[in-house]
Amino acid sequence: MTSTATAEVQESATLNELKVNIDTEAQKISESPLPGSEEQLKAVQNHELPSWRLACVIGSLSVGLYMSLMDMTIAASVLFTISTDFGNFREANWILLGYSSAYVGCAVVFTRTADVFGRKASVLVAFAVFTGFSLGAGWSQTLGQMILFRCLQGAGGSGLYTLCMVILPEISPMHLVPFVSGLIGIVVAVAGISGPVLGGLFSTYTTWRWSFWLNAPIGIPAMLLLFIVWPEEKYAVSVSNRPKLKNLDFLGAFLMISGSVSLIVGLQQAGSRIWTWHNPGTITLLTIGGASWVCMFIWQYILFSSKRMSKMHPQFPFALLKHRVMGFTLLAAFLSGFIFTTSIITIPMRGQIVNILNAVDASVRLIPMLVCSALGSFIGGYASYRRNNTFWTLNASACFMILGSGLMSSLEISLNTQKKQWGFECLLGLGIGLTLSTTTIITSLNTQFAHHAVAQGILSQIRVFGGTLGVAISTIILNNKIAKDLAGVVTPEQLEEFYTSPVAGYQWTVYEQSFVRIAETAAFRQDMLHCTYVGVGCLVASLFTYQKRPPTMMERKRQLRALYGNDAKIMAIAA
Repeated sequence: MTSTATAEVQESATLNELKVNIDTEAQKISESPLPGSEEQLKAVQNHELPSWRLACVIGSLSVGLYMSLMDMTIAASVLFTISTDFGNFREANWILLGYSSAYVGCAVVFTRTADVFGRKASVLVAFAVFTGFSLGAGWSQTLGQMILFRCLQGAGGSGLYTLCMVILPEISPMHLVPFVSGLIGIVVAVAGISGPVLGGLFSTYTTWRWSFWLNAPIGIPAMLLLFIVWPEEKYAVSVSNRPKLKNLDFLGAFLMISGSVSLIVGLQQAGSRIWTWHNPGTITLLTIGGASWVCMFIWQYILFSSKRMSKMHPQFPFALLKHRVMGFTLLAAFLSGFIFTTSIITIPMRGQIVNILNAVDASVRLIPMLVCSALGSFIGGYASYRRNNTFWTLNASACFMILGSGLMSSLEISLNTQKKQWGFECLLGLGIGLTLSTTTIITSLNTQFAHHAVAQGILSQIRVFGGTLGVAISTIILNNKIAKDLAGVVTPEQLEEFYTSPVAGYQWTVYEQSFVRIAETAAFRQDMLHCTYVGVGCLVASLFTYQKRPPTMMERKRQLRALYGNDAKIMAIAA
């Protein structure tokens, strides 16, 4: 035997002996008593937070999720009042567009910074940015200031939404997964209802500025509570091999933001008829958006296949797209986001224009859909509590969305809300809720631990991106219908006001409003038919998520506890 071979054998024996010693010491450490109460000891051994602290963290994160979602709808309900105060109808649309663009663009950025700087620091920054610039938006003296503050507020809202979706699955014990899934659905429902209601109340009885000031008394206490009760190191789930800042994929982040924002702004500007489709600005933005997404996917493939760049942490890991189940889950989330956001915008708008309701009463018409959405979210979590039934719940959700959207398209023009609308909304909401919880569970069970945060961030961004495109397409449909049916009935100036906010039609004559009601009925039917077609696409995507032996929550939790338990033991030995 050569000297080299002998050295290799000796080195192998040494490594095996070292491994045995580490395992022995780790076993001693795991069996040794730890200081603290019996409840604390049990919590540490099970890697679960004490119940009081868990409740505080979940509650604070839920408040952040609520604020970020509520602000997407409350601003729309006061847009006409704001544009009237500032005397600028044409550019007021950027109040909504700036928020939604930043909201979509910054989702994955926050998850990557959470891997580098930690969950606590990132979520507190998101709270501070959102709350601070909410106050700035409320105190704005010019439309330019308002748009700037809304963009920055949207960035903070994006962090609140995404990090909530990341942290809640990480800290929740397995037996609370159905409860947390239902809680997310409830928060989405309450935010969807309360946004337009509060906006209508503020604009009617006080000032629209309270629509933004309201976030301070809600967000600051939640932020302080989260700072105080955030888990100690012995309870918190830490990131193994935490990435360094220099290893983050800055190019991928830039391309993703560029692609998302350019497409949204281009579609919304053209759809709102601020620009024409042949306008150089529209063509430039749509071209940049499409090219950015193509370049982003090429760049992610280079990172995935190149050994020299193995230390880089990609913004959109190509492994997620290569994974069949995850790829089609992301597609299903994108399509369901399209249906959800389109519905939550168009149903109240139909109530205001067709049923001649105020903003508050029109928003109440969403209650059946949003309540059933919360119920569906809970059912989706509970169905896969012990056994992985995500394939079946995802397919069922698509069927409910197809059925609900198709039936909603059959609503006739009427001054009174038709009773059958409530049942149609329930079917639609049940499908949306099932999709929300199911896609989150699939992502948690089918991604590598190192990619969990960014995968949840991508899921959130894809869902919101789909919703934003849905709103843009809905705006295009309505405005095209209005332009065609009201040509010669109202003045071009009246049409400009309507493109900024359909509520402007309240000031028109009864004769002019009758044309608007007919046009809105036809546009709503077309929107719901599009949602039906999108639901069919969601069903097709869901069929491709089948797994012969899908992973379960129990298996995933065991892997997670083993991973972090071993990390903790090795760190203790090293210390």
